[in-house]
Amino acid sequence: DGRSSGQDRHAVALGCLLGLNQPAVAESSTNAAGMADSAIIQVRVQDDFAFVTAKIQWPAKKGQVLPLLQEPAVLTGLSYASNALQLVSSTANGKPSSELVARKNGTFELGLQYQLRIQSRDGESGFILPTQPGLINRLHLELVGQDMDLRAPTAVSVHREPGTNGTVVDLVLSPVAGAWIGWKPRDR
Repeated sequence: DGRSSGQDRHAVALGCLLGLNQPAVAESSTNAAGMADSAIIQVRVQDDFAFVTAKIQWPAKKGQVLPLLQEPAVLTGLSYASNALQLVSSTANGKPSSELVARKNGTFELGLQYQLRIQSRDGESGFILPTQPGLINRLHLELVGQDMDLRAPTAVSVHREPGTNGTVVDLVLSPVAGAWIGWKPRDR
C-alpha cells in the first residue's frame, strides 16, 4: 500500500540524516578510483612520438571508476565491455582525462591505444606514462633505429634485448602513477 512505502521512504531519509543508513555509506565507498590487477603496455617510439597499446585487467565493483588516460596523450582506440562499462570524460589535475565507470560488478579486459609526443627533460628524451598503474605493470619499449641507454626510476626489473636494430627493453614497474621512462645516447 502507498502509505507503508511512504513511511519506508521517510524512515530511510531519517536514517540517512542520522547517519544510520549503512548501505549508502558502502555504496559511496565503491565510487572510489579502482586499481587494475595488471597493465601490460607495448610502446614503439619513432621520431618524436610514442605509439602505445595497453591491455588492462580490472576487477571492478558497480559504480567504481578507473582513470584511463590523461593529457597530453591522445586516445586512438579503446575496446571494452560497453554493456558493463561506460566511458566518461573528466578533469584530473586541471587536464582533460578519460575514465571508465563500472555499471556492474566483474573483472574486465580492456584494450587501449594512444599516442603521445616525446618530451625532453634533464638531457633525456622520454615520456610520463599517462595511464594509472596496475598491481602488475609490464612495459615493452622499442626505440626504432636508436641505440640508447634507458632510465626508468620506478623500474624494478630492466632487460635489454641484444642484437636489435635500435633499443628494445622489457621493464617491470612499481605501481606508481606518473612513471618517467627516459633515454639518452649510450655512453661509449
